[in-house]
Amino acid sequence: MKQIVFVAGTAFCGSSLLNILLDTQTPAIRGLGERSQTDGEGGGPCILCNKFINECQLYSHWDGKNFYDFNFQHYGCNTLVDSSKRTNVLLRAMAEEPQFKYHVLHMSKTPHAAAYSILKHWQHDTWDVPQDGKNRDLPAALEVWRATNALYVEETGKAGVTAVKHVHYDTLVADPAAVVAEICQWIGEPFHPAQLEQWRAPTTHILGGNPAILMQVLGQDIMPADYLGGKYAARSGQIFVDEAWKRDKPFLKGCIAAYRQQAEKLDWTLAALGYGDTRRMIGECRKCLRAINARARAEAFSSSLAKIGKFFGLCKPDRFSM
Repeated sequence: MKQIVFVAGTAFCGSSLLNILLDTQTPAIRGLGERSQTDGEGGGPCILCNKFINECQLYSHWDGKNFYDFNFQHYGCNTLVDSSKRTNVLLRAMAEEPQFKYHVLHMSKTPHAAAYSILKHWQHDTWDVPQDGKNRDLPAALEVWRATNALYVEETGKAGVTAVKHVHYDTLVADPAAVVAEICQWIGEPFHPAQLEQWRAPTTHILGGNPAILMQVLGQDIMPADYLGGKYAARSGQIFVDEAWKRDKPFLKGCIAAYRQQAEKLDWTLAALGYGDTRRMIGECRKCLRAINARARAEAFSSSLAKIGKFFGLCKPDRFSM
């Protein structure tokens, strides 16, 4: 039976990377990117063609109906991956094409890692900016994480999807092969580890996705080289986990305070996604703070040794002779 693997999650959760990695497992699996990009002619772009939907070599021939069936007919595969993230897209797809088996991969970061990304992107765009007069602050970013993920858990359940698997971003980037192998086994498809090396040369008309990640992974000039400080351009062609939040002392202290204030609201969603509770998140933040302090002490000690060495290096031995 043909099957759809729908990747749910907040923006910047790592869905674009997961889609590209699963797409390497051709011919059985094709990662389509975001079906939601087809809602307008200016959607996309298609990464293979580097053109919008209406100019894509594949989708310019699509009549706008039965998106999944169109792709099954074109690729001849058994599994399609849709990384649209928003479960309202999933619900619409299930209503339009109920003949397929649906799986949900719920992709997520920890609340503080997600909040760090959200706050950074709020400086450059208006994605999910709070509309109720709140500032673009840390508590608001944590609330975006909680509300969005809680909604997706609820809507997935209401849709009757029983095949649900949670994927954590840090686990994926730490060992991509292990995560992809586990997913392939879960959906009953073969895993070919050597094909993961082809992740920078897709043959699928992948739609949309996080432009910074696509620039990083595919090495294409999708965004300006200085996008988000040039962090992705400097690492083009590499899988890496952005852990700058682990070195941001004020941010970590703010997270601990916010977790204490929002514990009652956050705990249910944390448990649902497999993260435990806010106490565990506070513990992770404290661990990072201890590491920061330890590095600071080590650097101070090293600096002191260097100063002492420089002092004695400038002193002549006869100055200390009797």
